[in-house]
Amino acid sequence: MSYQITWEKQGVFWKVDGEVTAQEILDVGDEIYHDARFDSIRYYICDATDAQAFCISNIEIEIEAVKGTGQSIHKEVFKCAFIATDKIIRKQVEQYIYRSKSLLSTWEFELFECIEEAREWVAC
Repeated sequence: MSYQITWEKQGVFWKVDGEVTAQEILDVGDEIYHDARFDSIRYYICDATDAQAFCISNIEIEIEAVKGTGQSIHKEVFKCAFIATDKIIRKQVEQYIYRSKSLLSTWEFELFECIEEAREWVAC
């Protein structure tokens, strides 16, 4: 996988391509969560439209949902936008969103098919 993280004025944009492993997803999450700028942003956008696969198990999706929910205790208001067109990746993202909500994360989550919709949603 290759990825690019771009810190924006009010958020962070994360673009991935190729085959993305569970460890890479966990590492990027840690990189974002532990950056001092994380405290001052209101959203992140994960663009997986160029990803071929998320090589991540159901257990690893659960772990990432637990980590994010833990962060939501510290940062209560936050929007997480995901962009994916691949059916399998969309199902994995939906699983992450479902699990995060069931863990009572305070964050808002949405899954989109294009960047324009995601940007419009995080701007509200």
